[in-house]
Amino acid sequence: MTNEVRNVLEMNILFVAFEYPPVPYGSATVSYELAKNLSLQKNKLIIIAPFVKNAKPFDSNADLVTYRITTIKIIREVVLFFMILYLIVKYNINVMYNLTWYPAAAVSYFVSIITRIPYVINVYAADYFEDRSTLVNKIKYNFLRALIKRLAFDRAKAIITI
Repeated sequence: MTNEVRNVLEMNILFVAFEYPPVPYGSATVSYELAKNLSLQKNKLIIIAPFVKNAKPFDSNADLVTYRITTIKIIREVVLFFMILYLIVKYNINVMYNLTWYPAAAVSYFVSIITRIPYVINVYAADYFEDRSTLVNKIKYNFLRALIKRLAFDRAKAIITI
């Protein structure tokens, strides 16, 4: 195998998952299995996940490099933005892999504009469509959020749907 081919196959991937163990949900398990499999393919995988109870013991046994951030909304997005920038520089990241469109891909959209690093969005079909039937959801899924969503999906290097 030539060095050029080897370099293409060995990527530094920033993996952003907001449902990740030790959270006991099915999608958290899927996130963890995907992360493990990506790391087995000669990729350097750096994970950003929310800080949850029992995260420290899980991370120390998981054999993956994991950074945890706050789950407090608005603060979470700001912390995520600066954490992604920091990890891009520290690990020479080639691609950002987001397991949700919001907040992961929305933040990656803005980071990508600054750094020119591509990102991928992994979404469940239901993540794309948002229920706007109640007043609370009309406020929550306002014009600005819809605009950021469209821009994030348009700029993504790839969209993987499940």
